[in-house]
Amino acid sequence: MKEFLRRIKKIILLTMLVLSLWGIGLLLMNGIWWLQDNWVMPDRLRTVIMWILLLALIGLAAYALWNLFKILYVGFHWLFIEPFKKSYRKEN
Repeated sequence: MKEFLRRIKKIILLTMLVLSLWGIGLLLMNGIWWLQDNWVMPDRLRTVIMWILLLALIGLAAYALWNLFKILYVGFHWLFIEPFKKSYRKEN
């Protein structure tokens, strides 16, 4: 059980890191929109930076989704598979 909690804690911390990076990326995109609305940033530069940020945010979202699937898999494995494997070994 300690190993399970340690693994879940590590996965949750990684997910929180990814979500904080996601928030920073959204703030950057908002800042770029503000600069473009106030005629400070050229359209071409804004487009390039927005595409880079958008691709980075898509990558972070995919990584966060992968961590969510890992949490679900580890939880399912420890709740439903491990107890039955141990009880089966004890009976035989």
